[in-house]
Amino acid sequence: MRNTPDEKSEHQIIEDLKEKVRDFPHLPGVYIMKNATEKILYIGKAKSLRSRVRSYLTDSKDHSPKTRFLVRQIRSIDTILTKTEVEAFLLEASLIKKHRPRYNIRLKDDKTYPYIRVSMADRFPRLYLARKVKKDGALYFGPYLSGAAVWGTIRFLNRTFQIRDCKDAFMNSRKRPCMTHQIGRCTAPCVDMISAEDYGENVKQVVSFLRGRDKQVVRDLTKKMKAAAGEERFEAAAKFRDSIDAIQKILERQAVVNDTSELDQDAIGFHGDERGTLVEPVHIRSGRVIGTRGHFLPALDPASQDEDPREWLTSFTNQFYDEALIPDEVLLPLDLGREIMDLLAAVLHERAVIRLRCDSRRIRQAIVCLIWPTPMPKSIFLTTSQSLSPSKKRSMRLRIG
Repeated sequence: MRNTPDEKSEHQIIEDLKEKVRDFPHLPGVYIMKNATEKILYIGKAKSLRSRVRSYLTDSKDHSPKTRFLVRQIRSIDTILTKTEVEAFLLEASLIKKHRPRYNIRLKDDKTYPYIRVSMADRFPRLYLARKVKKDGALYFGPYLSGAAVWGTIRFLNRTFQIRDCKDAFMNSRKRPCMTHQIGRCTAPCVDMISAEDYGENVKQVVSFLRGRDKQVVRDLTKKMKAAAGEERFEAAAKFRDSIDAIQKILERQAVVNDTSELDQDAIGFHGDERGTLVEPVHIRSGRVIGTRGHFLPALDPASQDEDPREWLTSFTNQFYDEALIPDEVLLPLDLGREIMDLLAAVLHERAVIRLRCDSRRIRQAIVCLIWPTPMPKSIFLTTSQSLSPSKKRSMRLRIG
């Protein structure tokens, strides 16, 4: 049976691409696949560009229908060399975000997570809402569910610990205390009614609270309240008492996973069907859940044999932490394999600029149940179900620190 002209043309295109790929180096980098109109179809990373790209062009029964359809549209392939595979991971995430190729996992391009920023470089620090984490000498806490949640927390902390809420220009122009001081919500650092050292103690309590050391904060405030009462400074003692009550009311509304932990953790779960997959990171700070935000990946069925979690879940994690604050631990519901785990650990280490160690253990059921309060789907139980062999009963934990 003879091939039609179109089939010959398609076959010839694949052969031409194979010929070009023979010149690709056995080096790490990023490959960019384009169609006839130079539109980017897919962006990937590779430890060896030649081996990885050549695998697409080989007629294999292991290729999914989606991969076969992608290959039929490829007309050119560009490459960018990197020094290491980690650099290829980092470059891939930024290029996907920039070009948003059709065949890549793409996170919704919405506003970045809000954080609480403590301007520690200032003589009298204050609290801000920040959308990006920068290396500016400030401390960042989060991420939080919404801007409203951040502003509500900032107002609570300002009122409880008497932290200034005015802008620097306003503060520097003051010659007498403002109304906020008169109603007892600020210590008036603008006119030196409190020393930088004493103000710094208030800021330390704010930082301790944001780091989840709330019990220590309550103990310190209780000690100050008793000392003030013993010295018959009853107005000051009453303020400390009110601060303690406010903190305890806030803590009562927070879900607790582990009240003995001081780690910052992200637990990532997913569930989906033929319509798409919802990936849900739950942000846990010092054992307390501070927020979550889902990311819907349309047309990705995690139960399909065409979808490899080593591809799409790795890509999601890489893109998600391109800008997000990296916690002490990242918990994933699937074991992606030692090689990928080590590589992800190295990527997060590069972004966090701190030491990172990788370890495979069971994911904590309490954290997963927060993601899925109802009976967990089978896709989540892939590494926790008792029906699996002990060697496969593993989850992924990336530990920083």
